[in-house]
Amino acid sequence: RAQAAHAQPFFAGPTPAHGDFNVFHHLDNAMLLEPDILQKSRLLAEWFERMRAIPQLADFLAKRPELNGIGEDPGLEDRNGVRITQRSPKGWARLADGCWETQGEE
Repeated sequence: RAQAAHAQPFFAGPTPAHGDFNVFHHLDNAMLLEPDILQKSRLLAEWFERMRAIPQLADFLAKRPELNGIGEDPGLEDRNGVRITQRSPKGWARLADGCWETQGEE
């Protein structure tokens, strides 16, 4: 309501701020379990689409790993199908151009 009352495209004004990205992250994750979560809130759904349209965020979303295994063995799967979970071997993993690079115990 406050956003609509002040006619701002983002929570704190004309450009997205930390809070916008924080809320986006949580809503995006919630939508994995409840895809229709934004149907009852037109203003929030419009804000969500404005966030998704930010070029840098859109690029990140296109390259990020897919979260899967929620409720069983949560993990992240890269675009080559490599899946990393908390049960993966010890070591480190980092994402490079949408694919996992790992080093550690096998």
